[in-house]
Amino acid sequence: MNRAYPNKIEKAKIDVRYTTLVRIAHVFGMTVGELLTFDNAPSD
Repeated sequence: MNRAYPNKIEKAKIDVRYTTLVRIAHVFGMTVGELLTFDNAPSD
């Protein structure tokens, strides 16, 4: 994966295929659902 690719994903500059989300989630040991769940609660 190109080093600029994750940055483009974060900034919504490109569309991401589901298979790419699966691969990214796998790297972090997460499911796609966990990857796409945002918790806005402040962490202490």
